Amino acid sequence: MEAHVLPTDVALPVPEALTVVPVLCRNKAPGKGVGVAGRPLKSIYTNAWQIRPRPNAADIHMWDVEVHGVGRREGMRFDTDKKCVALNRRIMREMQKVHRSVFGDAVVAYDGQKLLLTKKPLNIAGEAGSASLVVELKDESGTQREAESFHVSLRFIDVRSFQELTAWYQELARNSDQSYPQDVIQALDLVARAIRADVAITAGRNVFDPNLANSRPIHGGFHIWRGWYQSIRPAAVGMVLNVELAFSAFLQEGSGLNVMQNVLGLPSLQSSLRDSDVQVLSNELAGCQFYVQHTRYRVKARVAKIDRQNAQTRTFTLEEGGRSRVVSVADYFREKYSIRLSRPDLPLIVVKKGATRETERYSYFPFEIVTFGPGAQRRQRMVTPRQAQDVIRAAAVRPNERIRDLKHILTALDFNKNSSFASIMEVNPQPLKLPKARLLDTPDVLYGPKVKGGRLESVRPRDGAWNVRDTPLFAPDPEGLHAYGVICTVPERVLRASDVIGFFKQLSSIGERSMYRMAPPDPQFLNYSREDQTQGALEKMAASVAKKFGKVQLIFVLTDRGDPKWYQAVKTFGDTRLGVVTQVVKKKNVEKKDPSTCANIILKLNAKVGMQGKNHVTAPPRGSLRNAFEDKPFMVLGADVTHPHPGSSQPSISALVGSVDRNMARYAGEVMRQENSKQELITSFRDSLIKILDSFEKIQGGRLPESIVMFRDGVGEGMQDAVLAIELDGIRQACIAKKVNFMPKITYLTVNKRHKYRFFASEKNECDRNGNVFPGTVVDDGVVNPMYYEFFLTTAVALQGTAKPSLYRVLYDELNFTPDQIQNLAMRLCFSYARCTKSVGVCAPTYYAHQLAFRGRAYAGDDDDVSISSSSVGGGSSLQAEFPSVHVGIKHKMFYC
Repeated sequence: MEAHVLPTDVALPVPEALTVVPVLCRNKAPGKGVGVAGRPLKSIYTNAWQIRPRPNAADIHMWDVEVHGVGRREGMRFDTDKKCVALNRRIMREMQKVHRSVFGDAVVAYDGQKLLLTKKPLNIAGEAGSASLVVELKDESGTQREAESFHVSLRFIDVRSFQELTAWYQELARNSDQSYPQDVIQALDLVARAIRADVAITAGRNVFDPNLANSRPIHGGFHIWRGWYQSIRPAAVGMVLNVELAFSAFLQEGSGLNVMQNVLGLPSLQSSLRDSDVQVLSNELAGCQFYVQHTRYRVKARVAKIDRQNAQTRTFTLEEGGRSRVVSVADYFREKYSIRLSRPDLPLIVVKKGATRETERYSYFPFEIVTFGPGAQRRQRMVTPRQAQDVIRAAAVRPNERIRDLKHILTALDFNKNSSFASIMEVNPQPLKLPKARLLDTPDVLYGPKVKGGRLESVRPRDGAWNVRDTPLFAPDPEGLHAYGVICTVPERVLRASDVIGFFKQLSSIGERSMYRMAPPDPQFLNYSREDQTQGALEKMAASVAKKFGKVQLIFVLTDRGDPKWYQAVKTFGDTRLGVVTQVVKKKNVEKKDPSTCANIILKLNAKVGMQGKNHVTAPPRGSLRNAFEDKPFMVLGADVTHPHPGSSQPSISALVGSVDRNMARYAGEVMRQENSKQELITSFRDSLIKILDSFEKIQGGRLPESIVMFRDGVGEGMQDAVLAIELDGIRQACIAKKVNFMPKITYLTVNKRHKYRFFASEKNECDRNGNVFPGTVVDDGVVNPMYYEFFLTTAVALQGTAKPSLYRVLYDELNFTPDQIQNLAMRLCFSYARCTKSVGVCAPTYYAHQLAFRGRAYAGDDDDVSISSSSVGGGSSLQAEFPSVHVGIKHKMFYC
């Protein structure tokens, strides 16, 4: 059988030189992966609805589809292009009408590209299992001068029965290595997604139906639509339909001038536009479709970019009657179509017509003759920071509202009354309950003694947070902070020097209460500088501080802007060129002098300025939760890979961090540029881990870890086999390279937040005041994948919206963790994050790796520039185009914290 159902994650092959490492199965895990520690929860349920095959469900016949153009589109293939999904669906609908004798009522679902599902054989008269049909599409929208013909080839693949899933579950209970009927599940999923497919807009697994969109306007001429994600997935209780809310930005319909005005956020278009406005238009509208009807037929086109020239200044060569002449766009429309443009001073829409060997060919359209829409156009590019705020607000739906909206969507879809779906399976109308959910005990958080030689202070968090006013840090860095300077990019008339000095005195006072020694600011090391001259100011400040103290611990940079590029440029220059840790502080925080803000800054300083600072640690567990490996040297690793935006030429960046103390509070890190963009496998894993082991050995007095626990972020099911094999081999190689016969025991987990499960509680004593489940809620049965040793753990407090659990999957385990032990370790690490006094959503090593990888993204540059230029922060030279290394002066510090 050929695989024609597209998986959600494309499986990556394991190199032949590596031994395939079998992934730990749920049935082979201790207690079959189900823990018992904690308080049982009785009212927890999830956004999944259990589905069952009908007793007499018809078998599904699978067909391969090829769509070719005829006539002027001769030789073009449409089934392989994702942009042609809507066209392919229209072709398939028309083909069922025209060739009724072939299809009848057999069609169940079509994915818009390569796969067609039917509930009975097609009436094909040609060769056995194949047919070639021709269909014509008439001009429904007025965008074509005549009907188009398409040639569709159908080829039979296989017959599958959904009863195979029942057999698979029965065999899985006896044999943990039972093969995964992925094609059956994906075919089932396609049948479910076929509902509303003809009227909705799809983006991956997200569906946006205009009738259910509940749209609202956002900044920049767009609307935010509410859609939904849906997927049929295997679970411990059987197959489930996972449905979650999805949000995306869509361009508002309207005339070209109105769209221009809305995108730019201008009250009117009375004056000509600036170059920056033209760039915004080009960024926002690139790829959007529009219509023009100045000819006999309405023409549809797509924006390539926006021209900086206008209709008066943009000229081209016009060929007429064998003669050529140069004419402006404005004159062309006046002479050719008797259209006198009212705003010839505005920029033009550029449409790419094609290319010759010599040059590309373009057409130019004034905004005033075009219309965007009808037809919803989803934004393909990343949203702007202002739009991102609007999207976050729209997506921050509280639990009660979220489950209400999901039930409303399920009611509108009405799966059980859809003829194709209901003939095969049925959906339980109630969301799936999880009676084995538990609330883990919150770990105690330890701080330093209030008097020298006293006992450690122990704090018990409540609802994932705790207060430590006037409580000493667990281990204040012995050097404290005294060799530092302050650069203020805000003019002195806006932020006075006395206010700045007052803020730092407050900061020193807060630090003193935490036993963190921070010297008051020296006025001679307070300089004012423009933001575009920050680089030069940093260099001069570092030289001045070093001259007096012999070193530079930190430079504060005060600003009143939130420009991400400027911030990244400051960090890049400080990290890679200057070798000095920087701390950016907003002007409003300087003016307010808020004690809680100052306390948070002290946490950052203690973690990243020195080499020994520890803010807090979690108390080790006792009894059955105790881990024997913690009695000996051990290391916790965190790894992450961040990828560039779609269409970007920037590289992927990977980061690896490893704990270097028994408290899992200090980490050494390495950030790397990947060899290939969009590559999830960490290509330099071995070399990076060797450097981290060097740091561990130095700090631990020559000892190496006897155990290593690896938390890997961002690995999908289709990639986990290859990632596990290669990175596990990388750990082994690094250990052997470090010392002959050095073979620590290894446990390897993946951490994933890119799933769509959410948890809800129907009883008030099992959720917080916002309706979210409490931090520490763990789910390791019911909705988990029956093949894997995995669990969902909710640890972060959601201040707005619905809390998202993290999915931990144990792929390899030489330390033989019980479910309770590994869940407790993950829980403790979520309470160990240095920068705040609250639990976070993923364990600390993964969080640090994520931060370091995104710091590396700043080093590589953003999606508009090849590299971050130092001119962004002033100065004439640019950073090297290649990926810069972290300066040796801060390399072993947690500068990214």
